[in-house]
Order: sequence, then C-alpha cells, then structure tokens
Amino acid sequence: MKRILPAVLFALFVTPSFSQGMFGVQGGIGFTTGYKTYYTPSFEGCYLAKVSPHIYLGGALAVQRYSFLDDLDEGNNLSYGDIISIRQKSSYVFFKPKFDLGIGARKHMHLTFSCGPGVFMSGNKTTQNYEPLVSPTGGYSGADTVSNSIKYNMRTVVFQATPGIWERIPTHGYWNITLSQELNYISSKLNYPGTNLKTNYILFSVGIMHKYPHVVVEY
Repeated sequence: MKRILPAVLFALFVTPSFSQGMFGVQGGIGFTTGYKTYYTPSFEGCYLAKVSPHIYLGGALAVQRYSFLDDLDEGNNLSYGDIISIRQKSSYVFFKPKFDLGIGARKHMHLTFSCGPGVFMSGNKTTQNYEPLVSPTGGYSGADTVSNSIKYNMRTVVFQATPGIWERIPTHGYWNITLSQELNYISSKLNYPGTNLKTNYILFSVGIMHKYPHVVVEY
C-alpha cells in the first residue's frame, strides 16, 4: 500500500492535463422588433470554460437599452383622456448563464444560448394624452396633447432568452475578433398592469475574445 500511493501520485503529476477557457467583451447596436424603434447601444462581458472539445459553459453580464414609441393615435375617433402614444426609454443589466457550441474543427463559428433576469437601471416612460384646453374665462377652447410621466409603470425585472451566432476571427496569439448576431426574446411585459408593452430585441455586436489554455501540471 505504501508503494501504490506514491505511484498513483506520480502518475497524476506526470500526465499532461489542461482545460481551456475564454473571456471577452463586445459592444453593439440593437433595436426592438415591435413599435417604432430607435437604435440603442449594448455591451457585454462573458467568461466560458471548456467542458468538452466543442462545448463551453459560463456566464455573461450585459447592459441593454430599449427605446421605442407605441403610437396609439386613432385619428378623428379620439376622446378626452385618450392616450395617443407611449414613449419608453429604459436600460437593464442582465445576469445570464451562457452555453456555447463550437462548429467545425477550428471552431470559427459558435452557436450560443443564454438566459436570465434583467434588472432595471434607469430610464423613463411617458404618455401623450388628448386633453381639452380650458380658456382663462372658463369653458373649453379646443384640445391639445399633454405629456405625463408614468415611470412607476415600468417593470423592474424582466426575463430574457437569447439564441445567437458568433463568428470568431483569429488574430495574434490567442486573441480573436468576434462578430455576433443575437435575438433577445423578452418573455416579460415591459410594464405593470396597463397597456400591454411587449417586444423582442435584435442585436449586432463586435468585440474581442481571449482563448487560453490553463496548464495544471505538465512535465
């Protein structure tokens, strides 16, 4: 027994053993798929650990901004108090576990999937309401639109599922340039009870990633 234990330990130390990981950052431009949308920035940092020749697991921290206008104008059918439009500008930070599948021998293309909650950071939400104008002498003298802030109606936590494709272009050493296209499916409404605001988010990004081997022991 005294001879077996040293032999096992020696075998462990002389056997080459390593695991690979990747970390990277990327930034891009996104837009919502619903309503009148505006292009907004997005940023993400991630780490992925290799669990098999083609599979990586890890996590991502992402910041996304949604900016859109829901136009509800009904033309001549408006009544006093009706909402003409809803304008929302909101930023969320997402915490998402991430799955990565490398395609091909060189794995220059990867299929990714991540999902997780997003926490409201900042933003505002306003409505344009159709309201009567009151003259100084009393009585109505016409109509106008009035802007009202309804920031209280914004959801503080939303949930997102994100399939995507990453192309990785090798450069010097273990560095890669990354190009990604993602569809962010937002399963949550972007409001509390009230007008049903719900949309997805399409994102195009470019970034850099470092792929490196972690050598545990090698003799």
